[in-house]
Amino acid sequence: AILPILQDLWRAYQCMAEARDARAPLLINRPERRIELNDKGKITRIYTPPQLEANRLIEEMMVTANVCAAQTLEKHKCPLIYRIHDSPDPERVRALSDFIRPLGVRLNLGENLLPRLFNNVMQRAEAGGHLPTISEAVLRTQAQAVYHTQNIGHFGLNLGRYAHFTSPIRRYA
Repeated sequence: AILPILQDLWRAYQCMAEARDARAPLLINRPERRIELNDKGKITRIYTPPQLEANRLIEEMMVTANVCAAQTLEKHKCPLIYRIHDSPDPERVRALSDFIRPLGVRLNLGENLLPRLFNNVMQRAEAGGHLPTISEAVLRTQAQAVYHTQNIGHFGLNLGRYAHFTSPIRRYA
């Protein structure tokens, strides 16, 4: 009896993933690390768990819930706190461009500053074997996401409104 529900959930997720891909949010894929401790509290293993499609489904549903919460609260003129993320400082973007150039990756400083620009840089970095280094540099170029009552949107997610209605699951590494 649960299979039809899961199939509907999966189809909904696939539609949401298509919309996310069209929106082109910033795609920094840093592996999550897990630490195992023994009964004395000593580290026995540090590992990277597999990133399952089920994890992506949950994250996509949570992002959508956060957008819907913001839209609903705005519609009813309720005060709310947004999770905002400003675009990167142009000086940091120039520094990133200077940093990645010797690695054979160019950043077109004349392009509109959108998450897609950084995604393209990371695609070229992956082709050249420099993805971990350049991905970390792209991350450090970004502004800090903060909570605020004034909405400016969320650059990294490429969303016009985003409220942290759900638990921020990425913080539970």
